[in-house]
Amino acid sequence: DGYFFPKVPAQIFAAGEQARVPLLAGWNSEEANGRQLLRGEPTPDSVRAVYGRVFGARAAEAEKLYPFGTTDEAAQSLTDVAGDRFIGFSTWKWLEEHGRTSNQPVYRYLYARPRPAPVEAGVTANLAGGVTRGPGNAPPPPQARGAVHSAEIEYAMGNLPLNKVFGW
Repeated sequence: DGYFFPKVPAQIFAAGEQARVPLLAGWNSEEANGRQLLRGEPTPDSVRAVYGRVFGARAAEAEKLYPFGTTDEAAQSLTDVAGDRFIGFSTWKWLEEHGRTSNQPVYRYLYARPRPAPVEAGVTANLAGGVTRGPGNAPPPPQARGAVHSAEIEYAMGNLPLNKVFGW
């Protein structure tokens, strides 16, 4: 915008022009779900096709980092890929650059505690935070595989008693 960000943030951090303060940042274990990459049940062939589309010539490397030997392993790996693409990698890169150019400590977290089930009747927890109240036309989302995007906020801010939706 030329004011708040006088340059592209990557340029600011590469030049060490950011605020030189300690940095705490991280991501959650289910920032995004693999269903956005693959509809239906994961099979070796369908996951391999996703990796080819997402990683191109580096798909074989991705297979080593995100294995898919079983259906459950494939579902978890697709969730990990989706979360890393959404926010995991960019947050990791931000922390790396800040540590490299600021001479300040960086603190990384991986938050993995799923929210408990809702206690209110007619409430469905959304995968990326928030809830849907009342009967809807869409089926409820499947059970989360981990801590969805924003699930750490109530814990980090000490607001558990204020959110009456979940059975903390």
